[in-house]
Amino acid sequence: MRECTKHKEIYLITYGQNYSMKKYDVLSVDFDGTLHDSSGVSGLGRDIRVIFNQFGVDSPAVEHTMKRALYGENGKSYTYTFEKHLAMLEREYGYHFDDEILYALKNLVVENKYLFSDAVTFLDYAKQISKKLTIVSAANPEFQLMKIRATHIENKFDEIYFTDYDKTKKLNEYASEGARVLYINDSLKENEDILKYCPGVSVITKYRPEKYTLEQVEAVGVPFFKTLTEIQNYVAKKFTS
Repeated sequence: MRECTKHKEIYLITYGQNYSMKKYDVLSVDFDGTLHDSSGVSGLGRDIRVIFNQFGVDSPAVEHTMKRALYGENGKSYTYTFEKHLAMLEREYGYHFDDEILYALKNLVVENKYLFSDAVTFLDYAKQISKKLTIVSAANPEFQLMKIRATHIENKFDEIYFTDYDKTKKLNEYASEGARVLYINDSLKENEDILKYCPGVSVITKYRPEKYTLEQVEAVGVPFFKTLTEIQNYVAKKFTS
């Protein structure tokens, strides 16, 4: 493995793949909400809130700081870390935290209970039908890599790429010279941007009913499915048709 700090990229290279009968040159996936349940309803986001409440942080303070901790003050920078969120609560609400709360928060990640149950099967299939399998994720690199490593799926990828916001540059690199690229992602705003700025990239939406209405996801105009199993079945059927 080698790290490239300039673009917050992490490359994981594997060798010896058989490139015959590959449907895609690059099959790329998002992480949060696509492979990993980060939601505030059923996943990591919910349990972060529970930990804060257990340590005496009231819910309004958590909610008031959560969005800015996730997306930055400008709403366009995915830089969340536990340390950043704790510092924000201390600065704005006068809380004083010891190491115990940070340990409890990090233990949520270590427990590895948020990977969607069909993620590994899907990734194994994705590996079979693509020359290159990657993650393209908008997140703080260190925080995101901690989560990925906890799921034990890191070695399934040929490349893992982190950006603080815009994914289109990397996806356009993949699609250069007519490469066949598929990106699977849960964010409707990002998917709309990819359709607009990455004409060579096919997109499938991982539909999150707790975040978007059916009308919203339909309006994007790309295939959408609630589970990775459904996405796998769709791609397999399309591949054989």
